[in-house]
Amino acid sequence: MDLKQWRQQREDGEEYELPSGLVVKLRRVGLMDLAEQGSIPAPMVGQVDAVMKLDTDSLSLDTIKEFGAVVNLVVKAAMIEPPVADEPADGVLGIAELPMSDRMQIFGWANASGGALKPFRRRQ
Repeated sequence: MDLKQWRQQREDGEEYELPSGLVVKLRRVGLMDLAEQGSIPAPMVGQVDAVMKLDTDSLSLDTIKEFGAVVNLVVKAAMIEPPVADEPADGVLGIAELPMSDRMQIFGWANASGGALKPFRRRQ
């Protein structure tokens, strides 16, 4: 892949089918990217620091609840289609509408920690 193709792929994103069955377009946007871009709200900096020290495989029920806002931040930044916001609207998916299993898959994938997402290929 040359530079032009690489840039185009980053802009276009990649299609995936989430565990819930929803087909989405995602871009890789990890916590480090968001921190570097200054996209982490000041009240969340402590939570993000704590999450960055965790392995996503070690998240428990307690830590998912505690760090859900951080997961949601990454999901909203990673999803291209459909767009995601705090509240649902016409053509916009509300973050709470997305099951936590989907959000955790996106979080893991966006942070390049492997995740179980596989590219979605439409059947012809």
